[in-house]
Amino acid sequence: MRERFLGMRVSVASLLMALCALSCSAPNSASESDEATEPAAQASEALSFQCTEGSKRCSGSTIQTCYGGWWLNTASCLAASLCSNGSCLPFVCSHGETRCSLGQFQTCNETRSGFSTIENCASPALCSPTGCQPPLCTVNTYYCTGAVRQFCSDGIHLTTIQNCVSAALCRPSGCQPPACSPGQTRCQGRRFQTCSADQAYWVDTQTCESDLFCNLTGCRERVCLDGMLRCNLASSQRCEDGAWHTTQTCSVGQCDPVNGGCYEPPKDRSP
Repeated sequence: MRERFLGMRVSVASLLMALCALSCSAPNSASESDEATEPAAQASEALSFQCTEGSKRCSGSTIQTCYGGWWLNTASCLAASLCSNGSCLPFVCSHGETRCSLGQFQTCNETRSGFSTIENCASPALCSPTGCQPPLCTVNTYYCTGAVRQFCSDGIHLTTIQNCVSAALCRPSGCQPPACSPGQTRCQGRRFQTCSADQAYWVDTQTCESDLFCNLTGCRERVCLDGMLRCNLASSQRCEDGAWHTTQTCSVGQCDPVNGGCYEPPKDRSP
């Protein structure tokens, strides 16, 4: 390579000397003067590209060195991005090397001058050195795991947002209010109902026959006719659904069995 450069340097010097001889010699005629002007102009144009001896620069991926005032190709880098200020930069990565960058799975490019994106993962957490991993849950989505309401933020992790009363009351949109309390009972007409174990609904546990009535303990025999009134000691009671129900508690002797409720005794008007 050195001999090539030296040969080219001698050739360039010889060219310049010949051009100088042509431009410096006096022409014998107008024809010779015109012929001498063209090489002189070319030489002047060539001189405008002169450079400092030994200086280097990059032209794309090629390193050029100044010899005899001319830029000559002296070396070549694998890529233009690896050529800087007349020298080749070290490789950025190795062949087959991979990495994750902000959720992008990348591999070293052919020139080893940088990384190229191969795939965009659903989230940064799903990017691994071997590629994008399948999500375990959908990003930005709510889930119910049993009675626990959770949120998927990155495709892998579920964060607990809320604990519902039971799994049956858990919805991705939020926890539903319970329909009843544990052990609670009620009557719906002749149907005796109890609260379900998950507190999500009422369960028909018994249907009372025509001669029975439903109360909060189940089906019972009728002991009175609906609408009847009575006093049970100081308690004013009314018959509803075939059973006596206390409506008011009176002072002793002030229960009204006819009209129901309590009455006030007449005031003493004696002088």
